[in-house]
Amino acid sequence: MESNSAFASSVNDIQTCWKVIAGMAAGTILIALLYVFLLKWIVKPVLYVSMVIILAMFILFGAWSFMKRSEYDAVTQKKNYDYATAGAGIAWGLAFLYACFMCCCWNNISLGASIMEAASAFVTSNIRILFLPIIAYIVSLVFFAYWAVTAVYLYGIGEVKYNALLPIATVTNNKNTTYLAWYFLFGLLWVVAFLICLQQFIKIGRAHV
Repeated sequence: MESNSAFASSVNDIQTCWKVIAGMAAGTILIALLYVFLLKWIVKPVLYVSMVIILAMFILFGAWSFMKRSEYDAVTQKKNYDYATAGAGIAWGLAFLYACFMCCCWNNISLGASIMEAASAFVTSNIRILFLPIIAYIVSLVFFAYWAVTAVYLYGIGEVKYNALLPIATVTNNKNTTYLAWYFLFGLLWVVAFLICLQQFIKIGRAHV
């Protein structure tokens, strides 16, 4: 009874808030379209600025820890003094390593940013491709609904045993039904994988046009 009440409450909440949920879904799509459109102009500035900010945060944290060290006595407050010293050393060490990685991988970072710019230009010139995941998701939902209904019928094949203490009867299946259930589960995973690969194939084919 409690589970039924919770389910009914959830359905009632969805009925009350469906406009908000629909608005959020539409807003998410619009924000995604705007982000993809702006990505070809902002990807490099955002990437480089964020990298510099991370490096600056390491350096500033080390400087803050080093300044906090002067507030502690090296003898009477040795533990806090050591913690502050270690914090400064670790932060500056990480900053040095981070700067080394930035310098050594700069060409790869720049290449990655250029690839993102090219991807943004491709998507904005083929705006219909953004609806491909949505269509695939809807098709997946339809197939999963079919699969769930069929799985229930498949589960019902066998000897039914009723228990007065349980709300649902138990079904004893034979080996053939069990094998068929595993095969049916494999079919679900295969269809989902096929839809994912089909999306990739369509994108690659459109990119070569």
